[in-house]
Amino acid sequence: MHRILELTSKNLNAAIRELPGILSQGQHNGCNFFVASLDPETFACVVDASISENAPRSAIRALEAIRSPVDYLGMQIPLNAQLGVAVSPIHGTDAISLIRRASIAESSDRAHERGIAYYKPSRDSYSAGKLTMVSELQQALANDELALYLQPKLDLRTGRITGLEALIRWPGREQPVQADEIIMLAEQTGLIKPLTRWVLEQSLQLRNRLLENGHHLDLSVNISPNNLREPDFPLFVKRLMSAHPRHEGAIIFEVTETSMMQDPVNALKTLNSLANAGIPVSIDDFGSGYSSLSYIKQLPASEIKIDRSLITDLATEEEDRVIVQTTIDMCHSLGYQVVAEGVEDEATANLLKGMGCDMIQGYLLSRPLPLEHMLSWLAERREIATPQHAPG
Repeated sequence: MHRILELTSKNLNAAIRELPGILSQGQHNGCNFFVASLDPETFACVVDASISENAPRSAIRALEAIRSPVDYLGMQIPLNAQLGVAVSPIHGTDAISLIRRASIAESSDRAHERGIAYYKPSRDSYSAGKLTMVSELQQALANDELALYLQPKLDLRTGRITGLEALIRWPGREQPVQADEIIMLAEQTGLIKPLTRWVLEQSLQLRNRLLENGHHLDLSVNISPNNLREPDFPLFVKRLMSAHPRHEGAIIFEVTETSMMQDPVNALKTLNSLANAGIPVSIDDFGSGYSSLSYIKQLPASEIKIDRSLITDLATEEEDRVIVQTTIDMCHSLGYQVVAEGVEDEATANLLKGMGCDMIQGYLLSRPLPLEHMLSWLAERREIATPQHAPG
């Protein structure tokens, strides 16, 4: 490994020296060196942007050379280098700020997809705006200002509502914040641990209210991959569920397919521990990631939720229909129940029913609603004759 890093640094130095505007970091054995090692996997360089932007083609050639494989013992070792760029004085005027912000850009999804990304405050969990929002989120969590809204799942065979998904909301905030942004912010700042624990405790209270109103429904909650890496998470869940035995087997943990692949070994270990404690598991956003079938087969899941990206154009795209039908058949053969997310019209619901899909969820049924509104929605539905509820 040490030899590969040594060869990598030499290759980078040779490529970077051709970059217009590159500045020398010093000399070694009479030769200029242009890259500095920040850690074993990270290198940095300083460029006069006013020069490099006037020679774009030369700059692109040098950047492409950086991503070239390293020749080691006759093997071509791919580097797959990701580049993050911070520009002075826009992004900072001191070395520490610029290095930190270039690092943030380098670790962004854009850098992963395109090989290079410029720093943007919106991607920085430590920018002034984000820091303010973190403080507000902390306060909202402490003061019980967050809420869980509920969205129903319909059994296509019986036409009955079989469960609800709890979705996080921040209703009192002057500027609305999307649920995905709340979760991302919590994950970036360590707030995901107390946030998930709050969600689980609130879910049990919500289900108490549902039972009091005669609705014996499952309740699904979303679990972050960060939670699966917490050593004490399974123990917390077991203790919580032991203290509320009436909800045993009725609180379903939803984990996304892509989150499983961030740390597949530990994720599997944690989910097995939870499953052994009687927690049902659902794989969310299935079809949006790249997990292998052999891995999915190992997961102790009872339900697969097909990602809305495959459902949205089901009525018009034959290719999507083939993929969804294949997915439903495959999941059934493995013993999973199948839920289609993002169903917004009767035509899509009827297609899914014909394909043998078990359940649907989406705006065709209802938008996510606060508990009191959902109780009213469920009561109205109960009063109407049931045969016409199932699409088709």
